[in-house]
Amino acid sequence: MRLIFDFDGTITQQDTISDLAAAAVAFQHTQRGQHLQATWDQVVRHYMSDYHQYKENYEPKEEERREVAQEVEFLNGLRPIEQASLQRVQASGVFDGLEHMGLFEMGVSAVESKKIETREGFKAVTKMAQDNGWPLGVISVNWSRSFIRGVLHQFSMPIVANEIASDGRVEGPEFLGEQLTNSAGKLSALKHEFGGDDESILYFGDSSTDLECLLAHKGIVIADDDTDSSLIRTLQRLSIPVPHVEAYDKAANASVHWARNFQEVIASGLLDR
Repeated sequence: MRLIFDFDGTITQQDTISDLAAAAVAFQHTQRGQHLQATWDQVVRHYMSDYHQYKENYEPKEEERREVAQEVEFLNGLRPIEQASLQRVQASGVFDGLEHMGLFEMGVSAVESKKIETREGFKAVTKMAQDNGWPLGVISVNWSRSFIRGVLHQFSMPIVANEIASDGRVEGPEFLGEQLTNSAGKLSALKHEFGGDDESILYFGDSSTDLECLLAHKGIVIADDDTDSSLIRTLQRLSIPVPHVEAYDKAANASVHWARNFQEVIASGLLDR
């Protein structure tokens, strides 16, 4: 078995991009005397405006998309919006001058201060994998691999993610040839870096960027509640059942389950197969 995890909202209890940005804004203030919070807030507002406009104008509408291929096409259409946002991130200057070690230390500090916490049972599931010789991996659309490494400094596993260059550019993994921003990119990463043809892969994710990886193999959606998860609602709209892991049955055909945390996954017996 090979366990592959999304990072933000899956391993961690919440999305960490805001924590990364806050640390970078603080760095620019203390080290360079620049006040960039308002600039950063504008970057966020611009992205949200672009996203909502795309979603509202897209055809077919959400409730009309009933096929996986339709949803994948919708998600892939977000690529220009994501790339434009990353250009604004660079132009903002928020990440200028940050070296990889500094980003790593920001991740470590965020964990030590408990601004970022991993979900219950994550340490136990990684220990279970180590004891059983199961390879681990992380695939993330987060902007900094070094920051993720800092957050996960207590764990040893390969991480595929973007990285922030010293001039503030967000660079994608070399094999991809572009920034890692969407569901298709994650599936390419899974195939290229973690043997995506391996039927023993179990993928953990929480958002739309995880859709294709979850459906390519056995998958676990991590969500605080099934009714609040946009990913679970999307899967159900596509007629893909998502039972809770406590209902796991080896003989059943369900390929995707959901759990609130990794402790529930362990308790379900799904990893005992």
